[in-house]
Amino acid sequence: MGSIIEKAYNALIFVLLQQKDYISKIRSHDYSWYQFISKSGLQLTHYRILYLDTLWNSLTLEKDIEYFIETSHKYANVGDFNEETYHLVYITNDGIAGNVDEVFNDIKKEKMVNNQNLKLHILKKEDVQDGEEFQKIFEWDNHEKVLFEQKILENDFQFSRPIPVEEEQERLQQYMMLKDLQDRKPIITYILIGIQVLVFLLMEISGGSQNTLNLIRFGAKFNPLIMQGEWWRFVTPIFIHIGFLHLAMNTYALYYIGKNVEKLFGHGRFLMIYLFSGFIGCVVSFLVSDSISAGASGAIFGCMGALLLLGLKKNNIFSKQLLSSMLPIILLNLVLGFSISKIDNGGHLGGLLGGFLAASIVQLPYKRQNDYRKQVGMLLLTIFITIGLLYFGYSINAERLLFN
Repeated sequence: MGSIIEKAYNALIFVLLQQKDYISKIRSHDYSWYQFISKSGLQLTHYRILYLDTLWNSLTLEKDIEYFIETSHKYANVGDFNEETYHLVYITNDGIAGNVDEVFNDIKKEKMVNNQNLKLHILKKEDVQDGEEFQKIFEWDNHEKVLFEQKILENDFQFSRPIPVEEEQERLQQYMMLKDLQDRKPIITYILIGIQVLVFLLMEISGGSQNTLNLIRFGAKFNPLIMQGEWWRFVTPIFIHIGFLHLAMNTYALYYIGKNVEKLFGHGRFLMIYLFSGFIGCVVSFLVSDSISAGASGAIFGCMGALLLLGLKKNNIFSKQLLSSMLPIILLNLVLGFSISKIDNGGHLGGLLGGFLAASIVQLPYKRQNDYRKQVGMLLLTIFITIGLLYFGYSINAERLLFN
């Protein structure tokens, strides 16, 4: 069954593994120690939890603390923070022999700087039975404390899959750089919103945004003129909207989805994804429909396609969340598109494809070891698909003009 100390260690680790706010969770090969890292604002907190089944002395303690600080610094160098706290939690039957306080104070003076704090917790049998000490150290709510006490009684633990240190370092790198990206303002999103609003106002004062001749004059997708050489109509429709409701819906969607894609991919990559998605959306619309069309919806669907790509990546820290949130939105919009006759479904599907392809080429900015062969392969595939769509689009429209 194990001693109360062993049960307490196992119960503690079980509770910590359930919590979602730790950006790093690693362990030793024999499960004798775990390290966790959390970040709140600009404060980084490191935890090292050890189960000591043998008697340690102060010299062993000194080496372990130095190892903890050194390895933690390797993780901490990947993000912005202005304060670090180190918690060493030793769960032991016998305590630690020697002059622990003297060793600990010497390490604090030698290793810690002004913005760093080092805290030592040596917990024995009487300290771990009710979870109160752990509640103070890990700042638990009552829910975690109750779960800890329940697990001690059950003595039945199913731990998460052990995560290799290299994989955890990659995930921590992703998280910390993602946090940095989240602090950026979505400048490109705001600029794109400003452009489409400005174009809409110009159209309204010069003939109306629902006037067919005015739409064509401003650059809406109009197949006959594209066939006459006006290729820029594969791009200009992205910024044109037909009526205020159309503008309002796409502006809201661009703000809601675009800003998140921009924060994830960065300004330049987001702009490439957005414009290429809108372009492919117009190309597919040109292929399947001879109606006049305009709007940012193809580019917005491209943003969804970029997020969908991230959701499908198994080793991505936010893949499950993205996949579960984006699929229903995409499916709902496609169902609505096919249910309403005036919606340009070709533009939506083309944009979705364009965003997926563009994101697979540019990748995330904080991915340290991109597979360049895959990126080049996706680039070649994208070129092939684009040329194919253009070829069939021009061929089919040539036949339409011939029969008309």
